[in-house]
Amino acid sequence: MCDDTAVRWSNYDTHRSQIEYDVRNKIYSDIKAIVETSKLQGISNHFIAGLECAQAQVLGFKTEELEQNDQSVLFEI
Repeated sequence: MCDDTAVRWSNYDTHRSQIEYDVRNKIYSDIKAIVETSKLQGISNHFIAGLECAQAQVLGFKTEELEQNDQSVLFEI
């Protein structure tokens, strides 16, 4: 019976991890769509940079860890 319980908790943890992964990717995609729309509408680069920071956080990156992206306004000077 103990082994059965361990398997259930293992399944639960795997399922929970998959749900977390899916939610993070959904939030990332939603923010990406807002960034693209904001760029087309000419909204402030500061606003867009904030959204890009949020994208990095959603995926678990620190802003310093991101590679400079030519399309990103986050690293504009």
